[in-house]
Amino acid sequence: MGYDDEHAGNRIILDIETAPIAGVAAYIEPADAPSNYKDPAKIEEYVRAREREQIERAALDVDLCRVIAIGVMLPASLTPLVRLAHSEEDEAGMLRNFFALTEDASFVGFNILDFDLPVLLRRALYLGIDAPAISVGKYRHPRVLDLMQMLSYDGKLRYRSLAFYCRRFGIAAKDDAFDGAHVPALFAAGQFEDVIEHVRCDVLQVAGLAARLGHWPSVKAVQPA
Repeated sequence: MGYDDEHAGNRIILDIETAPIAGVAAYIEPADAPSNYKDPAKIEEYVRAREREQIERAALDVDLCRVIAIGVMLPASLTPLVRLAHSEEDEAGMLRNFFALTEDASFVGFNILDFDLPVLLRRALYLGIDAPAISVGKYRHPRVLDLMQMLSYDGKLRYRSLAFYCRRFGIAAKDDAFDGAHVPALFAAGQFEDVIEHVRCDVLQVAGLAARLGHWPSVKAVQPA
């Protein structure tokens, strides 16, 4: 499946960013200390530490996160489009527009089968929004091209990061000073331009990698490191 295949005409690059939902602590699952813990203070410390870890990971949990940004890019464009959702109401509107505009699209991304698309579909379910049928199954996903799965041969090889492959293939995509783990804190602090810039960089890196693999219009030759 290359850029000239039947899905290429309506293909878009997709990347999202997430943050924990409001009141996430209410949905954290209880943690139990190991059976060899006897000291009540140490048991309490262990339990609280595990609960904090769940809260810290909530932005990556399909049932505990919300979508704060969606970035897309069309084959005819060199500029990513990024939209932020400052509230749950904004998120609902953002998702409605996204699904309306991409009803017949196919998606290109990095780890979108395990994260981006499941999150979008789950948030639509929680917010009561109609979403198109998008298969995210491991072996049948005709509308989805996941570069991470492609490069790992569907999990047969080690999964590596988008940043790794951009370095390895010599892809000259602009980078920013943050990685995805910083985004929820940046968003909470009101550093919205930093969030937007991070999404733009991710979209450009995905586009560069997709082009290198023959699934996106190539704009510049790259050389492996």
